[in-house]
Amino acid sequence: MMTPTDAARELLGDCHLSGFTFSTGFSLRFEKRRGGAVVFVTLDGAWSFGTPAAWAALVATWPFTGVEPEEPVRAAMLAQLRWSMDHSVRDVLVEGNNLRIEFGCGEALVTRVGTISGGGSEWDIFDEKGRSVTFEDEEVTLTGFAEGSG
Repeated sequence: MMTPTDAARELLGDCHLSGFTFSTGFSLRFEKRRGGAVVFVTLDGAWSFGTPAAWAALVATWPFTGVEPEEPVRAAMLAQLRWSMDHSVRDVLVEGNNLRIEFGCGEALVTRVGTISGGGSEWDIFDEKGRSVTFEDEEVTLTGFAEGSG
């Protein structure tokens, strides 16, 4: 039986970060190095780079305040990763309900499910073939993967 980590690795293996957008959450675009297939990651909740303590220290150094002071830091980190660092996916893990994407440069994007009140902790990895690994309603689900693969 395929695990969520196996499915996430199948989707994001051999990929690099090729872009991102922000609306009410972040949408990251990844492309396969061979074949050019596109994979998306949506992040609608709490996430950061590195450990919670290192992330809090980084956010504290930025001049932004207000309702969502982390959003500009997240965007800047994604831009730096995309254009200035090794943005290839080195590994992907689903640890409980959290997603961890490790990049070639050593940075790791980690979701923080349960760290914000009132929900809003959803994340999703999906491709153009309809395959997905999704965390929603306190559950990780797999869609579109052959039974017994992995």
